Amino acid sequence: MKGSEYIAKFLKKIGIEQVYLVQGGACAFMLDSLAQEHGIEYKCFQHEQAAAMAADAVWRTTKKIGSTFSTSGPGASNLITGIACGYYDSIPSFHITGQVNGKEQAQYRNAKVRQA
Repeated sequence: MKGSEYIAKFLKKIGIEQVYLVQGGACAFMLDSLAQEHGIEYKCFQHEQAAAMAADAVWRTTKKIGSTFSTSGPGASNLITGIACGYYDSIPSFHITGQVNGKEQAQYRNAKVRQA
């Protein structure tokens, strides 16, 4: 079982019915595994902030936990406003971001990276 498959099954197990996301290279494997998991669906957004606020709205309207997927870097930082909104109002939500593959990153410019 891949880690991304475990994440999809875990989200379903804890009652997540929809994941709000903006797809990107660093979260592509998670999106693929999510799409193959029956009983959980995803909704694509144009901006991560809107996805995070949609996850916040899930709790406010249904009392179920909302969730997001985002790519790494700016995609992850774009979630911050929605996460802060939920944090200050004590709204539970589940946010997952991808991480650049350490081997691919190390090959670029022969960099010495922490993830490798």
